[in-house]
Amino acid sequence: MAWEMAWIDRDLKIVDLGLQVPDMLQQACVGALVNEEGDWNWEQLAYWLPENIMQKILAIAPPRLDAGRDSLLVEANGTGGVSVKGIYNQLCHFNPLQEDFVWNSIWRLKVPERVRQFYLASSA
Repeated sequence: MAWEMAWIDRDLKIVDLGLQVPDMLQQACVGALVNEEGDWNWEQLAYWLPENIMQKILAIAPPRLDAGRDSLLVEANGTGGVSVKGIYNQLCHFNPLQEDFVWNSIWRLKVPERVRQFYLASSA
């Protein structure tokens, strides 16, 4: 249910705030909080949610059926965390092990500097 999940902010669950969720919304999922126009249904939320929580919800795009299912876009690193560097590497399909090999191979070449620079520029 929407109130038992941390979808508004990291580690923020509505049930942990001690708010009285209206009976008609007790079993609601996040998608049930959207009106026919595809916007957040503020009429359902405004009379019982505090202003600071509503501001956080306002910053979140409402779920849409035509957008498909949610999916995990990035994988956690070896320690179970996520970093900007790791996300960037995944989005750019960057493999640091492969790039280190290319980089080191070019710098080990016994060629004039301008040739090395040409190889670097052409491998990017």
